[in-house]
Amino acid sequence: MTSIFNYNDCVEQLNVPLDTKQMLHKAIKFRECCLIKNQLLEEHQAQFPEGKTFPAIFGEKPRSSSYNILK
Repeated sequence: MTSIFNYNDCVEQLNVPLDTKQMLHKAIKFRECCLIKNQLLEEHQAQFPEGKTFPAIFGEKPRSSSYNILK
């Protein structure tokens, strides 16, 4: 995994407005966080190979049954 510090150095060298640099920094930090969480999840699942996994949907639960039809 590439270090966040390497990305930050590259962003600082860009000739873009400050708000764009801040947005890039936040996106890079979010990406790093997601990669770490995915790695931890995979390590946890490897410890329990007999456990079944299933996809999870996060967010607000649909309030009507017509939600599935619209998708």
